[in-house]
Amino acid sequence: MFTFNKSFALTASLVISVVFPTISPSAVAETIYLKRSIPLEKGSRAMHAGDIKTAVRHFKRAARAGLAKDREIFAQINICALDYILTDFESARKACTKAIRLDRLNWRAFYNRGHVHQAMGNMEQAAADYKRAGRLHPKDGRIEASVTRLASRMSKKFTENSK
Repeated sequence: MFTFNKSFALTASLVISVVFPTISPSAVAETIYLKRSIPLEKGSRAMHAGDIKTAVRHFKRAARAGLAKDREIFAQINICALDYILTDFESARKACTKAIRLDRLNWRAFYNRGHVHQAMGNMEQAAADYKRAGRLHPKDGRIEASVTRLASRMSKKFTENSK
């Protein structure tokens, strides 16, 4: 396995800035993490293996460890989705809200929180979250399908209440 050290990362950054003076190093390279997050790795493995409870436990441990912003967003979105599956809707809502606070343009956090609000019976909040997700990621058919299902549920609820 190839590993990076700080000297290598610094040298690579300097070389990129000299060779391509008009391009920032961040524009041509992915983020290179110098420190692994074992809980994130374990959470991802457990999630892919279908062990939802273990995955949530590892993602929550990672989130408490003080991650870089993009890793924290990744952890919170996964906590939201997995807690939703486990029907811990309040925890799922909080995790999605944390992800949104970290990145107001993350359509997946709004989309997932829309599902959570819908499951909790908060139809107006669900509609607002789906709408925001749709504006951020307009070509995703899943968002449109969720809006259609929500509109149908709201229509049925309105019809039942007016009887």
